[in-house]
Amino acid sequence: MKKILFITLLTVCVCACKNVEKQAISGGKIVYNAQSYGLKNARCSNFGDENDIGLNTVNLFFASNSITMNEDTIYGTGTILSLATFSLSDTLPTGIYNIEDFKNEKNILPENSYLKIITKEDTLTVAISGGYMLVSNDLQLNKRFEFHFVAANGDSITGNFAGAVQYNLLYDQPAVAIISVDNTDYQIQKGDFVRWGELLDKSLFYYEIYFYSADLRRTDAGKIKSGFVLTLGMNSTAPDFPPNGTYNVSRNIEDNTLLWGTKIGDGKWGTYWNLYQNGTSASNSNIFTGDISFEKNENNFKIVLNLKDLNGKMITGEYDNELNIKELF
Repeated sequence: MKKILFITLLTVCVCACKNVEKQAISGGKIVYNAQSYGLKNARCSNFGDENDIGLNTVNLFFASNSITMNEDTIYGTGTILSLATFSLSDTLPTGIYNIEDFKNEKNILPENSYLKIITKEDTLTVAISGGYMLVSNDLQLNKRFEFHFVAANGDSITGNFAGAVQYNLLYDQPAVAIISVDNTDYQIQKGDFVRWGELLDKSLFYYEIYFYSADLRRTDAGKIKSGFVLTLGMNSTAPDFPPNGTYNVSRNIEDNTLLWGTKIGDGKWGTYWNLYQNGTSASNSNIFTGDISFEKNENNFKIVLNLKDLNGKMITGEYDNELNIKELF
């Protein structure tokens, strides 16, 4: 229950992982060869700067309601408009996106862009060779798209879409630290600091720090698919941040300590690590002994790890960077 609550609230707070722009009504249409095809869903898959040109490679998909799109695949019968473009950001900036045969910001590559109409009997793929797409925001800052394309055969491909866009980041985040579990090193991205309030004891405030590997991946719903996560559970009488100092792992819920990894009710709490593969924790362990050094200086957190888990593995490393502050209550 606790982890479901955290993922739900964190998804609402964040929104790259992950990522959905909401609008009351989503939809649009594509018109080709005098036929109109409905569009219901949109997805923006960002592969980062895979070409080393200082621009993110972005694949944009619009599909009919009968097409299933998720972070892994696209399948079904119906209509798919696929556009390959480039962006300086994790999302899709407003502006005009022209069909051009070279890699530049807001260019759409023709060789990787097409309209696909899939039936039970056949699949028609129409190459796009010219035209442009207009991207704008409505008053609620939701995206609106207008399509003015020309097919390779000279026919027009026109239409529009307005509504929810699912953003999916498919590249590693910048590494700011290294955490080791025995002889295995994990590159760590910017972590999260979560205030849970007086959750486990009415006289203590409970905090969690989440360290994620740079290669962490999530599902559309925000659930972790793959990657390494270290969770530190801290107790303190301080209401905003734990005071600077050394925090020893403790089996008791007490002031200025690091709670050992344990199950309370139906949730996992305290200090522990997980290595996820295919959406499940492939290996994990509670941390039972050791300590951390915690030092906050304005927005910077310096945390030195000297921990040992239930299996005798040492968890060591130093994090010296900012943390994302999450207020859940």
